[in-house]
Amino acid sequence: MNMISMMENIKKTKLLKTTILVSCFLFLFCLKATSADAATTYYVATTGSDTNPGIQVQPFKTIQKAADTAAGGDTVNIRAGTYNEQVYVKNSSNSIITFQNYNNEQVIIDGQDTRNYGIIFSNSYTANYITIKGIIVRNVANRGTSVMAGIYISSGKHHILLDSVESHDNQGFGILLDSTNNVTIQNSHIHHNGSDGIIVEGTSAYTT
Repeated sequence: MNMISMMENIKKTKLLKTTILVSCFLFLFCLKATSADAATTYYVATTGSDTNPGIQVQPFKTIQKAADTAAGGDTVNIRAGTYNEQVYVKNSSNSIITFQNYNNEQVIIDGQDTRNYGIIFSNSYTANYITIKGIIVRNVANRGTSVMAGIYISSGKHHILLDSVESHDNQGFGILLDSTNNVTIQNSHIHHNGSDGIIVEGTSAYTT
């Protein structure tokens, strides 16, 4: 092989390496962008339907439908109104799922004196890294169970933030934390409940 051929081969090798490096960089960049874009914002409104896709112009009707749908990194914006339901928070991830009142609108979960809980983190589901913000829970009543609370977070749950929530006029506890870890309650108003406002059992909790 003459010197010219050797130089051409070296140039081709360097070009190939450069092409591979650029391709890898573009792949990683696109992968990161795709991951960032994967987070979804869902909407809930009393005028919506659970057969809707949950977008702003076609919102879900129930918070439960949003809770069933949302995954790590997602946000659920809840429009003003009274939601007569018991919400089971189900999904979990290392990325936070946020349930919040949209644009500071008044959002009420009303137990109508027929439900044991307003919002429940049940033992039946793994629900960690959850933020609940700006939601009012009221009128939870005893329907044949020994435990009732406006918000009940069961054992093993962790990294839960309750921010600017209100829990009132429930027959049981305002908020019950049962053997949980890293739960923060801040800027919240718990009042006029039939039992303790906030009860902490075997829990690492922080209130501000």
